Amino acid sequence: MLALLTESVFFWSVCVAFAAIFSFVLGKATNRKSLLFLGLTATLATALLGAFCVFCVETDRKAVRRTILALGEAVGQDDVDATLNFVSPTALKTRLKARAHMALAEIEWAKVRDLEIVEINRYTSPPRALVRFRGSVGGRVVGFDSAKFTVVVDFSEVELREEEPGVWRVTDRCRFSYPGYSGEIEL
Repeated sequence: MLALLTESVFFWSVCVAFAAIFSFVLGKATNRKSLLFLGLTATLATALLGAFCVFCVETDRKAVRRTILALGEAVGQDDVDATLNFVSPTALKTRLKARAHMALAEIEWAKVRDLEIVEINRYTSPPRALVRFRGSVGGRVVGFDSAKFTVVVDFSEVELREEEPGVWRVTDRCRFSYPGYSGEIEL
């Protein structure tokens, strides 16, 4: 229920539409402009409350989504240090592989799409989140002028851990699969 109030623009649009229609019908039925004005004021207040809840209230889902999108942006900018800021200091394998793979290429772009937050578990210590997404990375192989590449990750499943309040980082539990490769690659 909390996610509906803090993340659904559709829910708040329906509430505002209902309040506007109700205000209009009430104003026309009673033929009193004061009721119409009061109803439209309530409609405006509903719209403002909805905008505040959706855009200003921070939730775990928003923080996790923002982390994954910022991680994709850091990879797309070929910034190793910024990329590693989104990886837990205790995730040594993931940090090592990220540093090694990024050293082999000059990354020109990266995209994250079909982002799905499978679960957020606040009952573990520290809290954990499981995220699935598809992605792709393109660039050039280091040392070759003409060797461009594009890697498409068909399926990614990444676990994040909340290490500080509101700060989520990638752990060593990462699985990737690529088109043409039938298994999964675990870090």
